[in-house]
Amino acid sequence: MQYMDILKETFSRIEKRMDERFDRVEEQFAELRDEIKYLNTRVGRIEKYMVHKSQFNSLLIILEKKEVISSFDKSHVLFKNTDRLD
Repeated sequence: MQYMDILKETFSRIEKRMDERFDRVEEQFAELRDEIKYLNTRVGRIEKYMVHKSQFNSLLIILEKKEVISSFDKSHVLFKNTDRLD
C-alpha cells in the first residue's frame, strides 16, 4: 500500500508540472496569435495605402514632363532590383 501512495503522489506531481507547462505553452500561443493579428493588421494597412507601380510610373512621367526630374533620374528610379549586379 505504501508503494501505491508513493506512486500516486509521484504521478500527481508529474501531472501538476505538465499542467503548468501546458498553461505556459497556451500563454505563448496566445501571445503569438496576438502578434500575428497585429502584423496582419499592419500588412493590411500597407496594402491598402501603398502606391501601385502604374501609379508611380504615371507620377514619374508627369515629373519628367514638368522638368522636375530628368529622364536619367526617371530611369534610375525605375531601376529594377533584379537588374543589379551586386
